[in-house]
Amino acid sequence: MVADSFYQGHAASKLRRDLKRVIALTLLVEAIGACVIYLDLLDEGLEEAPIFSAIFHSISAFCNAGFSIYSDSLVYHRFESPAFIYTIMALVVIGGLGHAVVLETARRTWNRLRRIQASPLMWSLNTRVVLYMSSSLILIGAILVFPLGANAQSRSWFDAVTNALFQSVTCRTAGFNTIDIGALPRTGLLVMMVLMFIGGSPASCAGGVKTTSVATWYAQLVAWLRGRTDVTLLGRRVPPEIVARAAMIIGLGVLWCSFGCMLLTLIEESSPKMTMMSLMFEQVSAFGTVGLSTGITPMLSQTSKMWIILSMFVGRIGPLTFAMIISQRAAAKTRYPEERLMVG
Repeated sequence: MVADSFYQGHAASKLRRDLKRVIALTLLVEAIGACVIYLDLLDEGLEEAPIFSAIFHSISAFCNAGFSIYSDSLVYHRFESPAFIYTIMALVVIGGLGHAVVLETARRTWNRLRRIQASPLMWSLNTRVVLYMSSSLILIGAILVFPLGANAQSRSWFDAVTNALFQSVTCRTAGFNTIDIGALPRTGLLVMMVLMFIGGSPASCAGGVKTTSVATWYAQLVAWLRGRTDVTLLGRRVPPEIVARAAMIIGLGVLWCSFGCMLLTLIEESSPKMTMMSLMFEQVSAFGTVGLSTGITPMLSQTSKMWIILSMFVGRIGPLTFAMIISQRAAAKTRYPEERLMVG
């Protein structure tokens, strides 16, 4: 399962070698991020001993954890240390791409520096889809979030653009915030919920249904609308079992979040402060292992908190994996007769 998550095809023999590279690359990226954050905090004079803050936030950002040692997350630092904010964004993006993608990109960059020519077709389909989807979601998310709350809570155009980019990046499982999430309009919360549900990429530190699953599902939809039997992505045909798995992951994710929203609404029905939108946001945030909230988390009942914990667990290991654990694997012994029905 680990090999299948990391690689395309039969490449389990590379696992031990690449795991060492993953550990080395993780430590290198986090060390560089900590150094940049430390120098920025030191230059701004915001703290007496910023070394712990730099290390903590670098690891938290790269691992898409989203924990901060500051009570307001990173709201204060967006005004005082923009370099800090952009470094956090870079770490979150790298951590959410997936180790296989980062390793492949690093290897090709190294070969380019050594002037070793390589064909563009040598990029794997997984890496190309992840890079295209990640960049597109960040850009589209920032464009949508900008007029839906980020601009209203900003002091300047630069601050507004930074806030929009930051929330577009971090609401796909990182969980940091530079604006008041509870003050956003409902449309802005809906945009963030979509980004949280999609999440990051496979074999990364991120949660959600993953960018490649959404890309495969979209390619399948386009193939159906055009009457094609093959599902293609970027000039490559996607195997039917991968297409089925992507559709199953998204379907299970939608079912889990829908059931969770209904359950939270039922449990918290007596509380006037729990709106439907805030509970939906809480559920999707938990499933995507994001950690953002409109501010209702401390007010949730113990039963709701237990459900949120379970949603975070399911969202992190994956809905398909969780379904396989609890389902029976006995082969079907009966094949029923076929009959058509009307749909649509």
